[in-house]
Amino acid sequence: MGGGHRAGSIHQRPDHRHGHRSIGRGHPERRSECDQRRNRGAAARDGSQTFPLTSGNGSPLPAYQTVVPTRIQLFGLNLTQVLSASLLNETRLGYNRFVQTFTPLDAAFDPSSIGLVTGSLSLPTITIPGFVSLGAPTNVPRGRVSSSYQLVDNLTWTRGAHTFKTGGEYRRAIVNSFNDTLARGQLNFNSIADFLAGRVSTSGTAILRGATRRDTGANNYGLFAQDDWKVRRRLTLNLGLRYEYLGIFKEEDNRLIHLVEVN
Repeated sequence: MGGGHRAGSIHQRPDHRHGHRSIGRGHPERRSECDQRRNRGAAARDGSQTFPLTSGNGSPLPAYQTVVPTRIQLFGLNLTQVLSASLLNETRLGYNRFVQTFTPLDAAFDPSSIGLVTGSLSLPTITIPGFVSLGAPTNVPRGRVSSSYQLVDNLTWTRGAHTFKTGGEYRRAIVNSFNDTLARGQLNFNSIADFLAGRVSTSGTAILRGATRRDTGANNYGLFAQDDWKVRRRLTLNLGLRYEYLGIFKEEDNRLIHLVEVN
């Protein structure tokens, strides 16, 4: 089993503070009611592993290992604004992306060169009772790209013994995936004699074709309002309400099926 990782890169920007000043005749210089601080950062990392994936009757032999490249990306932006002595606004924007694929190590091999016409590259999964299987697992190639967006905004107002806070959040989750199970084919043989004679078993032998790409996503929302009321020096009441909406996961071209049992 072999594996490898490539070092990624991380970038981060320092805080930025912005203030607006106003000067009037006969008055000393004073800061206006708007002061803001911004912080942003981004990170990315690449990695790759090669290992025997024995699920789906995959072979443990080195020639049929699975290659799994992975890429992770993150980005964030925070903005804090002091609107007045009693009013503060916080805004956060975030994005992350995860990419991973599973590919046979022999992805460039053409089975027709040894007389196996499957219509696909890479050796099909071959099983014979009592022998180590040949070929990568039946559930590769496959992969997905998962990404999400987030926007959060909170407003805080302090007045007397009360600290009011209200805000909202929006999240968008996206998953683009494919799963070409049995696209390379699976050939089962009942014995070594059947293998040498080219007689495949009728049980489990299959080659599937079709578009397995699915582009799914969901929208989620959240709203809240709260009040931290300092009734006395040793008594503070935390009051609040929150509403959450978790969106339905939908496919871009309506290619998801939900089966309902009918009695």
